[in-house]
Amino acid sequence: MKISRNWLQTYFKDPLPSSDEIRELFIFHSYEVEGIDIIGDDSVFDLSILPNRAHDSLSHIGVAKELASLLPREMILSSLGDAKRLNEDTEAFVSFKVEDSGIASRAMKWYVQDVKVGDSPKWLVDYLVSVGQRSINNIVDATNYIMLETGQPVHAFNYDAIAGANIKNITIRFAHDGEKVTLLDGKEIALDGAIPVIADDNGPLDIAGIKGGMKSGINQNTKRILLSACSFDSKIIRRASKKLGMRTDASVRFGHDLSPWLAGLAIERLAQLISSISGGVIAKFPIDIYPLKDRAYKIGTSLTEVNSLLGSDLTTDEIGNTFRRQRFDFEIVEPRLRVLETARAAIGKPYKLGASVTNDAPSLFDCSSLVAYAYKEAGISVPRISVDQFV
Repeated sequence: MKISRNWLQTYFKDPLPSSDEIRELFIFHSYEVEGIDIIGDDSVFDLSILPNRAHDSLSHIGVAKELASLLPREMILSSLGDAKRLNEDTEAFVSFKVEDSGIASRAMKWYVQDVKVGDSPKWLVDYLVSVGQRSINNIVDATNYIMLETGQPVHAFNYDAIAGANIKNITIRFAHDGEKVTLLDGKEIALDGAIPVIADDNGPLDIAGIKGGMKSGINQNTKRILLSACSFDSKIIRRASKKLGMRTDASVRFGHDLSPWLAGLAIERLAQLISSISGGVIAKFPIDIYPLKDRAYKIGTSLTEVNSLLGSDLTTDEIGNTFRRQRFDFEIVEPRLRVLETARAAIGKPYKLGASVTNDAPSLFDCSSLVAYAYKEAGISVPRISVDQFV
């Protein structure tokens, strides 16, 4: 992963240390550094990201969070611009559905009009070129920038190239056997039922999570666009990518199981950026299909456990400051009291056999999910298949 030092600097108020100092921090704490390239006034780190860190570290924000913890220093995430908004929601322009919920756990679309396709501002071109990306136009460059910033692949469709008159019907589904799609590079691909696609009423627009299609590609005459950010199933994307022999920046990231939370962050920042650099006016709200919304995942540890594991002598305040720099929400709890508080709050809630801790709690419970949820809220993991639950 190519990481620009100048780009990293945008997430910190105070000047960063020298490139050599940053390199030492990465090597001894986080990542292998294959080399440092000097491009103009920028230093670009070539980081070797292992699979267990790919879901967060294939992005400038992810690496900046790591650096914030190592320096230590506060990280900031500034707005990319004030987006101009319509009075209508995206639903006034698009009908959107996910035909098979297994393909995408979250899918978002956001309508934008009055865009002016042209050259990107110099700062955007410089950042992209520094990490080996070719500038194409301001809309496409914005999508590439957001992917490299957040780690979440995003896409912009040419709205007027999508089938339909006043309302465009968009579906995420598996391809039908025999369907074909022409990709942005001009190559026609034959599809089958194992390949996920984003389609209009006339057929596939692209290969979902892997590569965009030519039919809905952005051109100099594009005035209206549809922004897209989805959380595709990692196994489906890996299998489809392997079957097609097609490994892209998007498929690599989706293949490492991205958090659905990233889609919301990425599409918001993409809308800000595109409005800022193209003059586009965005719909008031996007369409957000998120049927099984994941609640914040909580894990717990103790001061004794941390110092025993690390061989350190950290204080509670030092650990708390580290969490803040990583932008983690946390609280200090007394486990026994928190378990009792959570259990009492569940009195009277409906019983549902097989209730999910992640998706049903705290509205619905069965016996096992109540125990698991109460202890999870106290920072203690108690597996549902465990004699510990009975204790």
